[in-house]
Amino acid sequence: MSHKCQSVLCTSRGRRIAELATVSADLPHGDRIPEHSHPEDQLLFASRGVMTLQTAQGTWVVPPMRAVWIPANTPHSVAISGIVHMRTLYLHPGLCRQLPRKCAVIPVSPLLRELVLRACTHAKLRKEVSVERRILAA
Repeated sequence: MSHKCQSVLCTSRGRRIAELATVSADLPHGDRIPEHSHPEDQLLFASRGVMTLQTAQGTWVVPPMRAVWIPANTPHSVAISGIVHMRTLYLHPGLCRQLPRKCAVIPVSPLLRELVLRACTHAKLRKEVSVERRILAA
């Protein structure tokens, strides 16, 4: 059974508190994140190790120089292979309109890698804060 997560970008009353939120986790080999979904779009990236993402539409293997785009409300689970340094960006739906409305593998250039890692030094990014706005604009 899929678990629906609460928004990390909006209050329980629906007021937006940020444009982007991040989660960083170091996970052990063999760990598994059970099926769940988020109300936000998600970019799933591992700076170390390999993850396997599974949805009803398919399975994606995510090595360090790839990420997976997961549209909002897509039920998915994640299996961990080796020690994984997972870095995840949660974006308000529609913030990245050029990305597809289905899961897709995205190549991670050195610039994108550094942007993701830099974004993950902040729990949430808001347009009102100049340094955070510059990361969002990139």
